[in-house]
Amino acid sequence: MIFDPLKLALLVAFFSAVVFVSQRLFSGAERTAVLLMQLGFLLYSGLAAATEGVPDFLIVSCCLFSAAFLFSYVVGRLMFGRLRISEEGYWDAGLQEVEARGLWKIFILFYFILLTLKLTYPEFKLSRIFSPPPPDIKAWFLGRFEGDVNPFTKAIDYFLIVLTPFFYLGIYSLRRRLSLILLLFFLSLYLTYVNDGYIGRGRVFFALVVFLVFVWSLRPSLRPVLVSGAALLAPFLAVAFQYYGAARLGLDVNVVSFFSAFEYIYRSEFSFLAETGVPLIESGAHVDLVKYFAWLITLPVPGFLKGGLDVALVNYEISEIVLNRDVGGAGFYVVLAGLLAEAYYIYGQNFYWLHALMLGFIFAIYSSVLAGSKHLLGVYAYVFVVFFYSLNRGGVASALPLVVNGFVVFAIFMVFLAVRQSKQSRL
Repeated sequence: MIFDPLKLALLVAFFSAVVFVSQRLFSGAERTAVLLMQLGFLLYSGLAAATEGVPDFLIVSCCLFSAAFLFSYVVGRLMFGRLRISEEGYWDAGLQEVEARGLWKIFILFYFILLTLKLTYPEFKLSRIFSPPPPDIKAWFLGRFEGDVNPFTKAIDYFLIVLTPFFYLGIYSLRRRLSLILLLFFLSLYLTYVNDGYIGRGRVFFALVVFLVFVWSLRPSLRPVLVSGAALLAPFLAVAFQYYGAARLGLDVNVVSFFSAFEYIYRSEFSFLAETGVPLIESGAHVDLVKYFAWLITLPVPGFLKGGLDVALVNYEISEIVLNRDVGGAGFYVVLAGLLAEAYYIYGQNFYWLHALMLGFIFAIYSSVLAGSKHLLGVYAYVFVVFFYSLNRGGVASALPLVVNGFVVFAIFMVFLAVRQSKQSRL
């Protein structure tokens, strides 16, 4: 992946303009959210688009996609601006009551009870807490294609998704005990690893970024410490991730230098568009839009209620096209094409920017609700890291279920708080 100087200059100039506009239009946590989303797109689609061997039109498409996302976000914020919660708003008052009554403790407790229950049935794995198994990505991946999943496991997984925003709501109440929040994040990751016998590096990185973004927005005075700490830890994390990448495949781990670790991460994380996206685009294949919109519309419906509904599974379809192998067949695995290539696959060469308009509008709705209350800072940090990392890395199939399925009950909860506080204010 050798950079083309002209492409790279265009990319840097364009994203510098995006940063300037974002600095002018937004402030606080919202500014951080918008910039993170754009940074994620730059890393996972822009860098590869600026390399030699990648078709020149993709660097232009990259800039137009980013501009369309920002435009749609601004329009969405103007449309939904009234949803923004003021300090005296009904929702904020309700959330203060949730904190005062200690309900956040129940949210966090139930979240960890569910994680622990997964270790009890259908296989009793509690003993693994004290003797965790070595990571085995092969067994974990093949397990995803097993026939029937136990109904108990399905139910637990669904309730964990539903409780996730409540968990992040709860961590705000621990804002004065950041070390305890970090411990809770680690414990949730560890219990997941114990149950699955594997946990992806991306999931660890996701939790770490949510924590850093939360602290960044909550404690501006700690920002110099966060920047210097991240700079010092980055080389060690890069080496650790490469060691873990070898261990999870059962390979011998050789001595790794900082430089080779960064090169490994750069090639494995930021080459999606070049390695997978370009072959996908050149194949001329497109999703069945009817099935894709059926997937979008039914997102709020729990998976176990959708039965055999015929919907598009974008990531699996892309993998079948690029690998020329059927799902679950020998040699099949899920490849990542990047958000820009996914947009081409869904909407085609002339209308790929529609993907950016839809995603920017969705992000604007969440920002309109979440950016206005300090009590929702943890939830907001979670949502915009989903857009920064999960969306740009894994596409809509990785991100939208998290912010749609997982927020149905939370939305009902927020409406209940608003109605309740509204009635109380009239008394």
